[in-house]
Amino acid sequence: MAEVKGTRVLGHKVDDVAVTFTVKDVVKSESGTLLPGVLTLTFACLSPEVKQQAMVHGLVQRVSDRAAMSRDGSSGKSATPEEKFEAMKVLVDHYNSGSAAWNLSGGERGPSDEVKLLATALSELYPLKGLDELTAWVRKRSKDELAALTTGEKLKPIVERLRSERAKGVDAEALLGELG
Repeated sequence: MAEVKGTRVLGHKVDDVAVTFTVKDVVKSESGTLLPGVLTLTFACLSPEVKQQAMVHGLVQRVSDRAAMSRDGSSGKSATPEEKFEAMKVLVDHYNSGSAAWNLSGGERGPSDEVKLLATALSELYPLKGLDELTAWVRKRSKDELAALTTGEKLKPIVERLRSERAKGVDAEALLGELG
């Protein structure tokens, strides 16, 4: 049985033969209690045309979602068109490779804030390298390698400075005070 996903009001469950949607408090029982409404969309009942359109819609949505990137934590700027393109390209290349995996390993949304931070720090050490090249290089590193980079003699002071710049205006003591 597949895991149920959704909100408290609307949920869905996917298995090999169908998607079952559940909407809270839709049907009134004889005793007056509200019960969930349940809808089952059975894959075998779908026409080839609907299956094709669903596939196209899903892939368009999936790849387009990659361009919905959060603002840069330090500058507040939106992602550039080039950054959006690169994030989409990673997923398109993944699917074009013939991979059976729907999800990418190592993060779905493109470079994480930590990857961006490291690539920016590296760009100070290696100014002749492009940010895209450095970002790609950082993404290939293991967690242990990334930890070593951020604590290494050359990169640590730059990373610490960039983190401090990102945190300007944030009262860390007040945040900790919220915990009691």
